[in-house]
Amino acid sequence: MDRYKQLFDLGARHFGLLWDDIAWELSHPEDIEAYVSTAAAHADFSNRVWAELLKLDSNLKLTVCPMHYSGRGNEPYLLELGRQLQSRINLMWTGRSICSEYLDISDAVIFERTTMRPPLYWDNFPVNDGSMQKSLFIGPVRGREVGLERYSAGLLSNPMVQFEMSQFPLFTIGDYLWNSHTYNADQSWEESLVHLIKDDVDRSCLRAFMRTSMGTVVGGDPAPDLRAVFRRGVTAWRKGDLVEAGDVFINAGEEMIANHAYLLSPSFSRPEIISEISMWLEKYLIGAEVLVGLGEILKRCSFDSSKGAITGTALEITELGALTERLQAHRKNLFGDQIEGPINELMAELGS
Repeated sequence: MDRYKQLFDLGARHFGLLWDDIAWELSHPEDIEAYVSTAAAHADFSNRVWAELLKLDSNLKLTVCPMHYSGRGNEPYLLELGRQLQSRINLMWTGRSICSEYLDISDAVIFERTTMRPPLYWDNFPVNDGSMQKSLFIGPVRGREVGLERYSAGLLSNPMVQFEMSQFPLFTIGDYLWNSHTYNADQSWEESLVHLIKDDVDRSCLRAFMRTSMGTVVGGDPAPDLRAVFRRGVTAWRKGDLVEAGDVFINAGEEMIANHAYLLSPSFSRPEIISEISMWLEKYLIGAEVLVGLGEILKRCSFDSSKGAITGTALEITELGALTERLQAHRKNLFGDQIEGPINELMAELGS
């Protein structure tokens, strides 16, 4: 209790007791003898901590993260823990998964029936630690049901390692929590840019970069603008207009190169953001150069109208393969599969 008292003296009034990510089975002989289950041990210890906290201030709050913190919400551990835990203690819950694509009312109701209290959501979005460090989850929150606030004790967001970039998705979470009935994910995300990036040119260039990393664990098109570029380019090459198709990709790549240069220049007013995304900016530049390379290769190819197919030499296939290898060699995630997929399709067509 010494640490709790230290935090209380510093002004804390809402405390946590986290049983997550520990061994499932009791290991000490005295605990095995004293408790019929791990859930019973956790409930007893949590209740004793709660009783001591109330001696400091009867209005304090305690939130417990159970050992089983994701799933259907009707697991036996939760049933036992909830029945024995003091009623004023909150229980954290991440939803169906550790990083849940959706949080809905029906699952919240199941959780409350099981534990005798509504869930306090530990929403693992936009977190990108551990195996997810290759990605930036900077799109808006999605998949949180309208009206969920009536069936929960609250929602806490677990942000990314990158503090500055976390502010964009966190802005959208704030919008959702303020009024889930009027929340519009795409509109909220655009408003986050206006709120957080004041300069118009800064905002335009950063937005272009960010929209190559919009896919998240809660959904979203990874690269919507790039998808539109490929839609135009592929449509042109399917018609046999390889010059037009090449220009589409070259122009898009050159625009990305210009955006990249501006973001790294002294003119960009938020260098703290650049320091967080520098590795992804490297990938962004590689992607831009790959687009230019793709456009140049397309212009060298021919179109066989009798077969309705693009023709080329082994050199073009080799060069296209080298472009995809450049993208794959970089360890950060960007663009989804929006660049590699069409290039692989083109390679297959040239090789047929």
